[in-house]
Parts: sequence; structure tokens; C-alpha cells
Amino acid sequence: MERRCTIKRAALTAALLVISVIAGAQNTGEKEKTPEEIAWEEAEKLEDELALEPHQTFYVDSVLQHDLRGMYEDLNTLKMSGTSEYNAFNKVKELWSA
Repeated sequence: MERRCTIKRAALTAALLVISVIAGAQNTGEKEKTPEEIAWEEAEKLEDELALEPHQTFYVDSVLQHDLRGMYEDLNTLKMSGTSEYNAFNKVKELWSA
């Protein structure tokens, strides 16, 4: 149960990281990290923090990649539509971090 909460917290952290990376890359002109890169970094952190086995790390990485890619696509769709309403972006974040 505790590991699930930790994994959910990590997924939420990764989701917030994606949003901040997108915003930061736009402001500084840096190349933004892909959702896959962010997922792998988070999976590696969790592997160290929770002493995960390789198959568990693979599973966490797979779930994070799926969720971050989906959230990233939804956020880009909102961005491309010209929406700047905080609630719309927050709903997407909540959808993918639940």
C-alpha cells in the first residue's frame, strides 16, 4: 500500500515536472526533455529510493511513459488550441495523475 502511494506521488511529481519542463524550455530556448526521458529518470529515482527489482523498475517506467506521453499529448492539444485557462490544464493534470 505504501509503495502504491509512493508510486502515485512519483507520477504526480513527474506530471508536474513535464509541465515545468515545457514551460522552462519555452522560456530559455533549451531542448525540452521527452516524456520518455522524464519517465526513465523518475523510474531510476524510484529504483534507488525503494530498492526496486529490475522487473519492477521496468513496470514503473512503462506506466510512467504511457501516462506522461498521454498527458503531454493532451497538454499540447490544449496549448495548440490557444487555451490559456488554468482549470483546463489542471483537469488534464488531474486526469493523468489519478
